[in-house]
Amino acid sequence: MAEPIAGAFAKLERAQEHLTLLQRELLDFEERNTEYVLAEEVHSESGRKVLRAQHIPQAPSHLGLVFSDVVHNLRSALDYAVYRPTRTGQTQTAFPIYLVGKSKDKKKRTYAKVGIKLIEHLPAPAQKFIEFVQPYHRRSGRSQALLWRLQDLARAEKHHGVPFITRLGERRGSEIYASGGQEIPERVDGGPMYFDEGGIAAVLWSPLYPEIRLKPRFVLKVFLPVRRQSWDWELGALASGMYNHVTWILVSLKGML
Repeated sequence: MAEPIAGAFAKLERAQEHLTLLQRELLDFEERNTEYVLAEEVHSESGRKVLRAQHIPQAPSHLGLVFSDVVHNLRSALDYAVYRPTRTGQTQTAFPIYLVGKSKDKKKRTYAKVGIKLIEHLPAPAQKFIEFVQPYHRRSGRSQALLWRLQDLARAEKHHGVPFITRLGERRGSEIYASGGQEIPERVDGGPMYFDEGGIAAVLWSPLYPEIRLKPRFVLKVFLPVRRQSWDWELGALASGMYNHVTWILVSLKGML
């Protein structure tokens, strides 16, 4: 019987294949869809001439399926790594991922009460490392930790699919023109990095700098419809981040199991 860690790396390799496909599909979507509608208008409050996004193409639904495959294989890779059959032949092991380490609430599922039992069969160094990578060690933004995002998305993928994917645009860079040798101030355009349909995509001209004109360029990006505080999850970046994080965990665990 092959070692569980071998199966874990096989799952990781499968995740990489789906990640490569996802990145290729995202790039293809970006390059094929340039027909977003932008309209010039003068902003009533600031007097700036702006571009407003009137139409942004819809992202193809199959991107969610490919992303789900990445998530599924990454989460499975972690479980494979810690799997050991019990004496009764039942499988009662899993890689624990918890937002709470300890709690006075006896009904609350915590790492100390539930999670540690899932890996108590592993060598002490492996147990210590797995506890070390838990999201609850973060001082802030625990729910935004890559390991927890993987756990959250794995549940969604398993039961009802990854949530709807929203479409946003990102300004890649602007060609800036100035007359009279005027120094160009940093961030003169002042537009948002990402924008939704109906939002202001870029500032073309500002009365504060009348001699400066901007010619913006745009690129399409696909996001999960999750916006919490300052967090935005772009599909390709999130998938790559989770893949790299799981790879680090498995490589680290390999010598401890």
